[in-house]
Formats: sequence, C-alpha cells, structure tokens
Amino acid sequence: MEQMISEYQAIGTEGHDIIKYRELLEHARENKDQIKLIGGFIPRTYAKLVMREGEEAQIKSSIEKDYI
Repeated sequence: MEQMISEYQAIGTEGHDIIKYRELLEHARENKDQIKLIGGFIPRTYAKLVMREGEEAQIKSSIEKDYI
C-alpha cells in the first residue's frame, strides 16, 4: 500500500488523496479471489471540460486520447 501511494504521488497529476481509498483497496486485496478491481482517474483538465462541454463530448475526446 505504501509503495502504491508513493508511486502515485510521484507520477500522478490529478492530485487525488488516494489514502482515502485505503480501506477499499485493502479489502479488494484481501478478497482478490472474489473482487476484480479496475480503476483510474481521468485527468482534471478533462473532468473540468465535462462540466463545461458535457459528458458525451468529453467521453469521445477521452477515448480519442486513450484515457478510456
């Protein structure tokens, strides 16, 4: 967990406090036979555009940029 948090802080540009997700992530790791966890954060620049231009336009843009 500490390594993941450290690596995220080193390369993450979104600025999320992933420590808040610690319990969820630890639960998923403890139950890895039953839980398949896939996740990520869209860059904040695109999240802001969703708010301004709408979800559909930004989903298309995000797909084009290989974010999703």
